[in-house]
Amino acid sequence: MTRQTKTGLLTILSLTLMGGARGQQNSSAMVIAGDAVRAADYRIGPGDVLEVSVFDIPELNRTLATSATGQLKLPYLTKALDCAGRTVPEVAAGIAAELVREQLVIDPQVQVTVLKVLSRPVTVTGAVQHPMLIEIDRPTTVLEAILRAGGPNPANAGSEVAITTVGPTGQPQTRLTPLSAIMAGSSPDANVSLQGHEFINVLPQGQVFAVGGVNSPGAFAVNPGETLTVNKLLALSKGWKPEAQPAQASLVQVLPDGRTNTVAVNLPAIMARKNPDLTLHAGDILIVPVSEKKTLSLFLAKGAAQSTFLALSYLIVR
Repeated sequence: MTRQTKTGLLTILSLTLMGGARGQQNSSAMVIAGDAVRAADYRIGPGDVLEVSVFDIPELNRTLATSATGQLKLPYLTKALDCAGRTVPEVAAGIAAELVREQLVIDPQVQVTVLKVLSRPVTVTGAVQHPMLIEIDRPTTVLEAILRAGGPNPANAGSEVAITTVGPTGQPQTRLTPLSAIMAGSSPDANVSLQGHEFINVLPQGQVFAVGGVNSPGAFAVNPGETLTVNKLLALSKGWKPEAQPAQASLVQVLPDGRTNTVAVNLPAIMARKNPDLTLHAGDILIVPVSEKKTLSLFLAKGAAQSTFLALSYLIVR
């Protein structure tokens, strides 16, 4: 039975289990919210807040959180109940069985309600407006999780999202999904439903770097769908300085396994189309060395020019 409540009300999963010494059990699921959450499908985890009610015996009613190991300790029972991974009906049945076993109630009618879900965290990080940890208390997709974090950051969001889950063997598994496919929301293969404990990383826009003897050193974005080459990077960094040694430049490439590979680059030959232009990838670094002799010569030449200017100024004043 589903009942609509005001917007924003926390989804509450509730299931009542009737049981006792006679062994008769009748259950009915109830969901209070607009979302089609099935109480019988939800599995309780560590930190979930449960409300336990025993019909007509208010002294046994309690509101407690499960422990870090998923156990529920009711003060009137001698042992804690293992709730982690169990459904609401199973927990209700377990409480009813313990009440009978410990001869506290002959025919208990137990209701268990999940008041707050704290066992299904999802981390949203990377190039989003507000990186955050969210708790899944209803069916949630990757798109909804990203939007709850403020959406992609237009200043630095890249073209892919890395979604890390814990596989059947307990080892993390990561898949890359195009951000555009997730934001479109139309592909269930891209906009997957979350189960909890996922790590969503909106990868930042790729960057390459030009350092050393260039006029505008720094980081330059690799835009989605764009092919950035050494020639284009030289244009973005406004070419090399007079004291640079462009023929002895080098390109440090970042390999997929994290190692680096350094390639000698003759920039004048590339600009003259004598050598092939090289395609750059995110993380690559173009290093243009500077000649100490050229730097010293330019410094002395500038110094001589300034001295001549000062001498002429002095003569004019005289």
